[in-house]
Amino acid sequence: TKPLREFQSLEELEQWLENIGVLDIGFDVVDKETGQHIQTFDCEDYALRLQEKALRDGYIISFEIIHSAEYNALFKQKRMPADTIHAINSAILGNEVYYIEPQTHEIAFVAYLD
Repeated sequence: TKPLREFQSLEELEQWLENIGVLDIGFDVVDKETGQHIQTFDCEDYALRLQEKALRDGYIISFEIIHSAEYNALFKQKRMPADTIHAINSAILGNEVYYIEPQTHEIAFVAYLD
């Protein structure tokens, strides 16, 4: 495995996300009533898969759970229903923290550390 490090710039993070493409995740679940196999996709699976991919590539990103109010204030590509939680990722870039929506790869600035 590669030695782990933080992304050096927003451009490096954006380029990495572009290069890996959208993570395709599906899980077979059996419907209890019909017995049919159904593929399900959960937000935490996307966030964990993105974190695993980053670690394999030598980057540090974190797994986060945020409330829909914070999510909807920061992200623009999709909206979360009120009073729900959602799994995302975060990355530290120098003195800045960014959230990453693992399903769309949208990046949102969160805060300065200092």
